[in-house]
This record gives sequence, structure tokens and C-alpha cells, in this order.
Amino acid sequence: MDKLFDTVLELSWQAGLIALAVMAVRLVLRKKASRRALCMLWALVALRLLLPVSLTVESPVSLQAEEAPVSRVYHAMQEARTSVPEEAAPAPAESSGAAAAVVPTEPAAEPVTLRTFARWLPWIWVIGMGCMAAYMLLSFIWMRLTLRRAEHIQDNVYRCTQWSTPFVLGIIAPCIYVPESVSEEDLPQVLAHERCHIRRWDHVVKPFAFLLLAVNWFNPVLWAAYVLLGRDMENACDEMALKNADTAQRAAYSRALVSCAAQPKMAAVCPLAFGEVAVKERVKNVLGYKKPAIWAAVILAAAAVVIGVCLLTKPSYKNVGTLDAEKLFALRTPYVDNNSAVGAILDALGFRELGSSGADYGYAVHLSTDREPMGITVLYTYEGAVPRKSEERYRQIAMRGYIALALIDNAEWFSWQEHGADGTSNKADSTASDSLYPIVYPGYPDTVRESAEGLQAYINMLQEWMKDGVVPYVYGESEQRDGWAWNADRLDEYRWKWGLSEAALYDDVMRLGMQTRASMAGYDCRAQITTEEDSTGVDVFLYPMRGDATAEEIDGELATWMRGALHMMLALNDKAQWARFSTVDADNGAHCWGRAFADASAYDIAGARESREGMEKLIKALQDDIERGQVDESFAMMEDGAEMPSAAPASPLGTSGESAYIVKFRRPAAELEVYQITWGAGDSTKQVVPLREEQVQAIQSEKGLVQPEWYQVCAELRQGDEDVAYYMGTDYKPVPPTVLKILTEQCGYTFVTPEDFRGNMTSAKLEFYDGETYTADKADLPALQRMLTNARAYGGGAACGFGAKLTVTFDDGRTVSVLKGTDSCASFTFGSWNTAMVSDSENRQFWQIFGVPFEG
Repeated sequence: MDKLFDTVLELSWQAGLIALAVMAVRLVLRKKASRRALCMLWALVALRLLLPVSLTVESPVSLQAEEAPVSRVYHAMQEARTSVPEEAAPAPAESSGAAAAVVPTEPAAEPVTLRTFARWLPWIWVIGMGCMAAYMLLSFIWMRLTLRRAEHIQDNVYRCTQWSTPFVLGIIAPCIYVPESVSEEDLPQVLAHERCHIRRWDHVVKPFAFLLLAVNWFNPVLWAAYVLLGRDMENACDEMALKNADTAQRAAYSRALVSCAAQPKMAAVCPLAFGEVAVKERVKNVLGYKKPAIWAAVILAAAAVVIGVCLLTKPSYKNVGTLDAEKLFALRTPYVDNNSAVGAILDALGFRELGSSGADYGYAVHLSTDREPMGITVLYTYEGAVPRKSEERYRQIAMRGYIALALIDNAEWFSWQEHGADGTSNKADSTASDSLYPIVYPGYPDTVRESAEGLQAYINMLQEWMKDGVVPYVYGESEQRDGWAWNADRLDEYRWKWGLSEAALYDDVMRLGMQTRASMAGYDCRAQITTEEDSTGVDVFLYPMRGDATAEEIDGELATWMRGALHMMLALNDKAQWARFSTVDADNGAHCWGRAFADASAYDIAGARESREGMEKLIKALQDDIERGQVDESFAMMEDGAEMPSAAPASPLGTSGESAYIVKFRRPAAELEVYQITWGAGDSTKQVVPLREEQVQAIQSEKGLVQPEWYQVCAELRQGDEDVAYYMGTDYKPVPPTVLKILTEQCGYTFVTPEDFRGNMTSAKLEFYDGETYTADKADLPALQRMLTNARAYGGGAACGFGAKLTVTFDDGRTVSVLKGTDSCASFTFGSWNTAMVSDSENRQFWQIFGVPFEG
């Protein structure tokens, strides 16, 4: 709900700016331009309200803020502190010639009522929206009921006695209602006007505009826009009805307008009435009508384009800074402590302008030259809160950071920090004791420093990365030389104990620095869960991204480091039995460069999984071996199902080196992606099972089974990059027997039904994956049993977080476990995929049984 309300706030603010721009154009051109053309300008406002943020086009001349002021205020209210926080960490120590910036301290405590009010705002918005929608519906129903006995005159024209002004009502089959007071002399003018409304589809546009207003009822600018839209509709219909009228006809039309004026108003949702809106202005327009000027139409069209380009788009950072290779190459310097040279490079790269769009900010540069590794920190300070992170902007900063490092010879890292006056920052974790800010490290080829052409090629490569959204950066400490320096305290917190998870693997690839190290060598790094025979492990694939990175050859230093990272991956994922890294060629062939086994490693993987101290010992051992250029491991590699002799290479693998341990294997032509709800992830996790050719043939030839109600599954057959089939066990997506066998025998798929909870229940335990445990009283067991046996099937996985596990025990020794949706989510996961629903009252009762505080 918060996210939806946040999006509505953002769109409403932007639409309000567009509406103000339309009002300004309307004010200037309303006497010269076509009324119908003016009316069409309001479509820009509707387009902004309807177009999702994700589909909004970027523009270097966009005038919209990266974060709307109202959204910034809302976020500040959400983050209002309820207690006095500790002081913020100090800014980096000042060094010789450094332009230091003072990091603001945390503000005083704010009242809890501010945050509470922010929590209620989305619900206030929903209530207001519901009231508006109810008003619209009731108004329409009331008018329909009132007009049931209206006298039919001709076609879709009716005469009524309840109102004194003509109007149009209806959407699919619009009807014109004329009051008894309209004379036969005025009737032709009235019908001409109302028929113009119908021809222009105003009877559809006006209720639709009211619906948009109902969603944005809190925006006064949009209320004004709605009123002006109604006036422009009436003026456009007047213009259309009198397009070829002579003076006498215009006079008769004006008399009809006056005679229908000052009558009781229609319901606001249906105001397509002849004489209701701005009658005095309309009479003047009718009597003084002049043909629209061509120059006014040209200006109007130009204004629409300008509004669209500047206000219907979002900010782009692609043109900040010139990125002129020749100019930048001429600015290069060998020393990071050369203040003027470094400042000129950063200004030429546009860092001064890269502060968050739409927010007042300060800009400073800190040069860390008092000790190695030396580097650069760009600091942005804001008067209020730090704006929300924009991935587009962060990638732009990271891309320019890489270029800066290529131009400053002895700079070994580049970081950027953002600090708000309220104490917010862009730290990875605002509660962490150490300061982890986004940072990049050198990743340029030697040719960059040889010529402007080499620098231009590097810039072109980075810009291609930008298009693909793969410019890497990590969160690290500037004191560390390596962005992939492993910290036992932090990594131990992220150890994944509950089963392999795609989301956890993605985090590990970033957290361990595998993506950063790979990208510096020209590769993109991806990880996936793979099941082979009776074991499950992690495959790390490196995809070449630039010309000097190939699948057939790999730098020896990178290969050694990646083997060390495989052991760290095993230490972080308790359920991984092995880890392997390979490069992938254009034919989808994988070249394996190392595979480590948790149970047969030369390192103490089990100790690292048990304690922080064990993790620290593993890191120390790996770092020492990486430094000497050889990771001691016993890794086995497979080719056509045959296991190679276990050994460690005598020297690091490299472009010229030992090929005996480089085994090329073929990635499977087909894979089965298996989805399960797991306790550790609290959500669905994906497991990839490689399939043999005979398995694929069997699956495609078998007739799918329709599973019973509580036995649904979720799996997908993929060949290459294409989705071949989707299996659920339903009548429209049946599951082949071979797939079902793989799910149950290889992937541990389980099924639970309400019938499994029948019997003499003796105990019930509720566990949260953070370690909290609750036990139900024996007196509450019958109520719990009724709840579980009466649960209703709801198909596949539900959109809830399943962070709690319920385990019940019976007197016959049986135990049954299911997952419970947290807080207000009134659902369970029975088995691996099936959702069971209970009522809201039963959900509250469930938490009461275990004495867990209920929120929602």
C-alpha cells in the first residue's frame, strides 16, 4: 500500500505541473486558438497519470524532479525518528590539499505522531478515493432512477420535468434529456450542442476524467484542471455546433444559452449540460467568433511538444558532462594529490551536476592521500533528506568514476557519499558501525592511458554497459584496496542456513565482489542453483562482455581469485554441496575452471559455517593463498560424465598456461526450473535441474497428469533462452510423470493436505527463522486443529512472506510442518507450493494461540 501511494503521489505531482503548464498555454491562446485544440491539451495530464513510471521516457531536458517534493516529505515522515540516535560517523580524515566536507550529525528526535500519521496517509487516501467513487456511482444511479419516466421525443432525445437545463447522460448508449422549459425555437440549438458532445465522446471522457480525479482527490491543481476541462469541452462543442452558422443562427444560439442558464446544477459526474458552465463567457465567444489563427495553432502544437518533452519525461543523466575523449585525455594527471588537475577532471566528467535532480545540494571533493591506497570521494550534501536512490544515476556516477580512475594514475578507488541534514545517507546499511558507501576500483585496459583513441574506446564500452544496465559498483570501505575484501563480521550475518535461494546467490555474487572482479576483467557474472544426480550446488558463469575477455582463455590471477570465492560461496550457503565457475562461449559451451566440494575441500568449510571465528580463519587462509597465487583445493571436473583425477594445478591457469585442468563441457540444452516456497527465503525459490536428452524426450511425449486439489506444483521447462512449457498440475497445465518424479525425488517436493492434521494432536510449535520459538497451550490445540483441517485450498504460491514454520506432533509419532504467512496474511503453505487460506478472524486467533503480537 505504501509503495502504491508513493507512486500516486509522484505521478500526481508531475501531472499537476503539466496541468499548470496547460493552464498557462490556455490563458495565452484561448482567444486565438481553436477551442477543440485547447481541449486536447488536457490529454497530456491524463497521459502522465496513466503512464507507469517504469515506462516513462528519459530526457536530458526534463524539468521533472528525480523525486517529487511531496514524495520527499512523505519519505521524511516515514523515517521520522522516535528516539535520539547516535552521532553520525565522521567524514573521512582531512588530508593535504583536501577539500573536506562536514558530515551532518543526526537531528534531534521527532515526535512519534509524525511517523504514525505517515502510516495512516495511504488509508486516508483510499477512503477519500472510495468516497469519490461512491459519489459518482450514486449520482449516476439516482439520475437514472429519476429519469425512468422521461418522455421519449425522437431517437435518443427525451423530455424531462426534474431539471431545467438540457444534458447528456449515459456512456454506452448516451441519451439527451431536454427540460419542458426549452421552447421549440431553442430546441434545434440545444440538440446541436448536445449531439456535438456525443460525437466528441465527451460523455466518456468526462466520467473517465472524474475517475482520475477520484484517485488524485488530494491534488487541488487537478481539481482546477477538471473544472477547466469542463469549460473547454463546452466551448469546443459551441465552436463545433456553430462552425458554419450565420449571424442570425449565432444570435439564436446565444438566446438559447441564456435561457438555459442559472438553472439547478447537474451532479458533478455528469455535467454535459447545455447552459450550465461559464455562460457569460460562452455568449461572448459565440457572438464574437473569429476563425482560429494559423499561427496560434502552430504555437499550440509547439507548446504541446515542449510540455511533453520537458514535463512528460524523467531526468536523464546521459548528457551530464561532455565525455569528450580528447579533452579528457589532455587533462590526465599522474598524481591524485594534484587538486587543480583532479578538480578539472571531475568537472569535465560532470560530477558537479550529478547531484540529485530537483533537490538543493552542496558539492565537495575529498582526496585521500595520507596513506595507501589513495583515492577520491565526491560528497553531496542535502538540506533535507537524501533523495531516494536512482540506479540510473548511480550507474552514471560509477561509469564516470571508472573514467576518472583511468585519468589519474595513482588513484586506486573512487567513492561517492550523500548526506542529508536530517542524518540520512547513502550508506549500504544505516545501522552499520562501519561506513560502507558505493565505490568502484580501476578496471581499464592499458590502451586507455596510451592515447585519446584508447580512452574513447573505453568510454564507448562503458556507455554500452550503461545501455545494458551492467555498470558495476560495490559498497565498501575506502581503506580497503579490494572491493572484494571479505569481512568475517559482515559475511557471517549473511550466511544462508535454510536452503539454496536464487535471491541469496545474487546477493552473494555482489557481496563477495565476484561481479566487480569479473566485470573489471570484461565479464558479466551470474550464479544459479544446479542439481546434478544426487547433489545440489552453485554454478557461477562468466559471460564475456568485451573483446579482450574470452571464454576459451582466462587470466590466471582472476582464475585463482575465483576459486577462492567458490569456497566463500560454500561457506555462505549451508546447503550447497559444491560450487563451480565456468566461462560461457557464444555456442553456450561452458569452460570449467574450477569446482570446489564442501565435504572434500582443503579448507575448513564446516567451521566457517558454524561460527564467525571459523569464517575469519577461512578468509585468512584464502587470502594468503590468493596472494601467493595458488588456492589449495581438490576440485573435480566432469566431461561426458567421467570424473577427472582430483588435483591442484602446479601453477595458476592463464592465457599461456596449464590447459590440462581446463575442461570444456556443454551446458544442458534443456533445464527444468523448479519453484518452491521455503522457510529460509520466506518466499518462492528457484532450483535449476539440468535435463538429459532422453528426459526431455520423455517429458514431451508423456501425457500430463491433473493433480488432486492439494498436490499442485510449479515448474518450467526451458531450452536455451526459451520457455517451452509450464507445469502446475492443473487441467490447463498438467504435469508429466517424469517432471513429477524429478520434483519429488531430486528436488524434495512435498505435499500436505488438511487430512494430515487429523488425529490426536499432542503439541504445536511455531518457529521464526530468526530463532524465536513459541509453543501452543494444550487447551488451544483443538481450535488450532479445526483451523488447519478446515483450511481452504487457494492454488499455488501466495504473495505473502512465509517467515514462520508451524510443526505439530501427534500421539502416533507423526509430525507435520507447514509455513505460515506473517502478520495479516491469512494463509499457510502446505507442502512445497500449495496455499491454504483461513479467515481473518482465524488468522488473529492463530497468533493469539501462540502469544505472538499481531500487526495488521
